[in-house]
Amino acid sequence: MRKQISILLCLLIIFSSINIGCKQNLLTDNNKPRLEDDYYANINYKTLKKEEISPEDPCWNYYYDLQKTANTQVNSILNDIVSAGDKNEEGSINRKISDLYSCAVDLDGRNKTGLGPLKDTINSIESAKNIQEYVDTISKIAGETGEMSLLCNYIAPDLKDSNKNIVYIAVPDLILGKEYLETDIYKESWTEYKEYISKMFMLTGKDEEEAKKIAEDIFAFQKDLASVTMTMDEGQDPSKIYNKYTKEELINLFTNVNFERVLENMKVSKCNEFVVNEVEVEKKINEYLTEENLELLKKFSEFIILNDYAECLSVDMRNAKLDFNNSLNGVEERYSDYVLSNMLVQSLAGFDLGKIYVKEHFPEENKEAIEKMVKDIISVYKKRIDNLDWMSEIISLTIFSMSEKTKDNAKKKLDNMTIKIGYPDEWPSYFDNVDIISKKDGGSLISNIINFDKENNKRVLEKLNKPVNKKEWSMTPQTLNAYYNPSANEIVFPAAILQAPFYDRKADYETNLGGIGVIIAHEITHAFDNNGALYDEKGNFNQWWTKEDYKNFNNLSKNIIEYYDQFEVLPGHKVNGKLTLSENIADLGAMSCIAELAGEDKKGLEKLFKNYANIWAMKENEEYTLFKLNTDGHAPDKIRVNAVLSSNDKFYDVYNIKETDRMYIRPEKRVGVW
Repeated sequence: MRKQISILLCLLIIFSSINIGCKQNLLTDNNKPRLEDDYYANINYKTLKKEEISPEDPCWNYYYDLQKTANTQVNSILNDIVSAGDKNEEGSINRKISDLYSCAVDLDGRNKTGLGPLKDTINSIESAKNIQEYVDTISKIAGETGEMSLLCNYIAPDLKDSNKNIVYIAVPDLILGKEYLETDIYKESWTEYKEYISKMFMLTGKDEEEAKKIAEDIFAFQKDLASVTMTMDEGQDPSKIYNKYTKEELINLFTNVNFERVLENMKVSKCNEFVVNEVEVEKKINEYLTEENLELLKKFSEFIILNDYAECLSVDMRNAKLDFNNSLNGVEERYSDYVLSNMLVQSLAGFDLGKIYVKEHFPEENKEAIEKMVKDIISVYKKRIDNLDWMSEIISLTIFSMSEKTKDNAKKKLDNMTIKIGYPDEWPSYFDNVDIISKKDGGSLISNIINFDKENNKRVLEKLNKPVNKKEWSMTPQTLNAYYNPSANEIVFPAAILQAPFYDRKADYETNLGGIGVIIAHEITHAFDNNGALYDEKGNFNQWWTKEDYKNFNNLSKNIIEYYDQFEVLPGHKVNGKLTLSENIADLGAMSCIAELAGEDKKGLEKLFKNYANIWAMKENEEYTLFKLNTDGHAPDKIRVNAVLSSNDKFYDVYNIKETDRMYIRPEKRVGVW
């Protein structure tokens, strides 16, 4: 699968590490709840009354709002580069960005170009006469451009040896995902998806009847693959996705084709070891690699390629994909052509533009302040680990302590945790060695994008011969997000998130603890959630727990699952405690740590709790809520606030929460691990 950032997701960042939301009804002056009954709604009452969801967006929150601001700032930088035009030195990064932009905004040119060089790619798949020719063709495309459809791989650090890279055999793109494909309540989305597939083929010249037949076949195929695909929570478990295969074993997994040739075409045949993420999916794919399925598989690969490149093709193709995505998220209107073109270029030149963004918009003193706060939080975490007693009803209501061995290993993870704040020490540029041809010189957007992909694929393949570069960032500095990377044991906080209401240099320490402090602690806690806890201080998938300690950890995790399962978000739709477990562990652990760091001063704690509720203020449409409930690993924002605070003892002390209050949870039902 081609890993190009889609325009929509670039502009409307879905915060996989820290952000998710819940439908928030409009509030009136007559229905402001008591904070003792609904802390989230009480604190955010004025904000939720005031803010409105833009018709181009699925929601409003501070993340979206500030991401738009960052995008505007980066767009100004981009416009300066574009305005310089030919004044930019020939062959320079700025000149390449400017030339690419000239093709992106040339909508007439994009319409005339159509598929451009991609047509040859589609035709090469279409002309395959047998199943071996088909797999040879798609694997050659993958080896040349990195674009993958049915047979997919990626290169990443070996989970059991984080200093070296290895090839992972990955599952194909199901577009909708397992959860949507296997749940009948989403039949309306199934219809819209098949209409989207059909439209893409009609835009390539197929008649309506043929296009509809193709769409039905592709949908049925993806549903069948979904039946053996792991759930999202299973797919986060390294013990389930790390299946080491020798080259010979991998070849023998695919009995219906010459898979050794596939590996050669993908340019990874020199590797002797591979990791298969989902063995059952690959077995299912092998079953489909027969002559009777040839036409189906060809059409599937063609569709995946069209879908992956849609943003770079004609306006009709771009809009077909955008309209489908918008329908899933309940979005009413498209972004303008200008915005979409700008965001496409921004996504490709993210680090080049980010370097300038940091110089213009990121105060260096912010980095120093956050570094100090991280150290403060880690220090508290160590103390908490030393003093940790776990209590569980499952363990006959007995109190038990984590062993000294496990505690030492946990603290070792903290001591060896890499902290990245603001921007990378080494700035990458994915435009090096890429030939970008301007509009006036006859260039087209799709031809330039394919050139970009070819060079980027070379860069990725070169990683196999090099040790893992642990200075790399997975996010640009202008991204409103943060993350923990278990294979590197690192926490990362891009520059853009280090602003109010998350971090304000003029605000008091407790207020900032409730914002960026909680986010920092959240990411640190990911090192000890149900997935991160399986990696050691070097980022290796390694069981560092004693058997008894890990059993106790899992028992506490079960309590958290049951706790979150009870929260209803929409009528008939509750939080999936299993899907959201890792994020819930991180939320609960973060608040416990931050509240302890704040001390016993009730006024300080009140500031902390208020800003914590404030940063999660969210309004969103119902479609988006449903989409995320089934596809996102975070609990809805309102739940993240109320469920976390209801399990924190200091919250009860500050607000004198009583049994008659809706925020009240009996002490024995309050949950947490760290």
